[in-house]
Amino acid sequence: DTSYYQSYYALATKTNIVNSLNWLVGVADSDDHIAVIFAGHGGQIGETTETYFVTWEESYLYDSEIASILATAVARRIFLFLDFCHSGGFLDDLENMDNSVNVFATSACPYNYGCAESSTLQNGIWTYYYILEWNGLIRSYGCNVAQEIVYDEAFDSFMEFVTKNYNNWPSENKPQKYDGNPNGGFVIGPKLW
Repeated sequence: DTSYYQSYYALATKTNIVNSLNWLVGVADSDDHIAVIFAGHGGQIGETTETYFVTWEESYLYDSEIASILATAVARRIFLFLDFCHSGGFLDDLENMDNSVNVFATSACPYNYGCAESSTLQNGIWTYYYILEWNGLIRSYGCNVAQEIVYDEAFDSFMEFVTKNYNNWPSENKPQKYDGNPNGGFVIGPKLW
C-alpha cells in the first residue's frame, strides 16, 4: 500500500528542478555528497552533443544548464544517474566543469541514441537493473556494516548484471560513465546501513 507516500506528481517542472539544484548546491559543503537522479524523457539538438531532459511541463533542461549549476558545487562527491534518451550528451559538459574531479555520472545511453525501454518492466532498463543490482550489493554487504562502495567497481558490476540479464541490449547503445577521478576511486559511502 503506497497511499501514505507523499505525492510529487507534477512537481518536476523546470523551475522547480533548477531551484532545487541551486538550493542543494548552495547548502552542500566540502564534506557532503550530492546525488542527482533524472529518469524520464530526453532529446538531442540536431547532430550535436547538446542534449536535454524533458521536464513535467515539457520544457527542456539542457545539459549545459545542469553543468553550470553543478560547476558551483563545493561538495566532495557529485553523483549523477541519468536514464533518458540521449543522456550521454550530459557527460561532456560535466567533464568540462572546474570541479569535474568530484563527479561520477552514468547515462543510460550515448548522446546519439535512445534508451533501452521495456514495456514488461514498465521502466527504463538501466534504471530497473540498476536498482536490482544495487539492492544485491546492499544485501551482499549486509546490514549495519560500515563498508565503502567504490562506484566504478559497482558500475562494472551493474554492466555485467545488465548484460547477463537482458540479452537484447544493443552493443552500441550501452550505458556510459564519466569518472572525473579515475585513479582515485569514486566512493559512495561509507555505507552506513
